[in-house]
Amino acid sequence: MDDLAHLGASEGIVENLVVHPQMQGRGIGRIMMKWAMEICTEASSYKLVLSSNIKRTSAHQFYESLGFEKYGYSFQVKIEH
Repeated sequence: MDDLAHLGASEGIVENLVVHPQMQGRGIGRIMMKWAMEICTEASSYKLVLSSNIKRTSAHQFYESLGFEKYGYSFQVKIEH
């Protein structure tokens, strides 16, 4: 995604990273996140962001182990159809 606030520099967004509970702990999530980081590096992105449910503390520890830092708040509005 291009960010106009950063003169059009690209930023990456990770949405819905999920590893089946029976497959967790095998490095699959780490491989997927490292791949996303490599794609952002190749695209000269200035950052990679994601959001996570506030209750998922083990996921937060995982993201922090990859170098992510907590930053701000995430907000959403559900669109009714």
